Amino acid sequence: MLKRILFILLILPLFYSCQTDNTQIPDVLVDEWIYINNPSNIKLQSPGGWAYANGGIKGLIIYRVSDVKFKAYERSCPHLSPSTCTYLDVDNGITVICRCDKTEFLLATGEPINGAPNGLKEYTAFYDSSSETIHVVN
Repeated sequence: MLKRILFILLILPLFYSCQTDNTQIPDVLVDEWIYINNPSNIKLQSPGGWAYANGGIKGLIIYRVSDVKFKAYERSCPHLSPSTCTYLDVDNGITVICRCDKTEFLLATGEPINGAPNGLKEYTAFYDSSSETIHVVN
């Protein structure tokens, strides 16, 4: 009897760890080209600049970290299932805010400031300085 109880106690946590998280952003194909010289992307011409772009589920946020490094984030709130209000907006060039619940994230790193267990969903951003383009893929 004691062996059965111990067995159940050891197995029970495995069932809970296998539950799915309904708030995770689904994977979608991302293959976008962003042209820095496009007037709508003028903020991307210097480090610390950002711009919205097409792609992903709700769109992308592109952030220029340095002269040669960019980050690309999904524009859907990472801690909520995609819905009409789960857009992320760049607030002040430093933080990103979820429209639904006002959860904040750091734009430079994607880390949550408050309210979310996970950071922003990030895609891979390749920069080609000769053509002034960013290729965002997953």
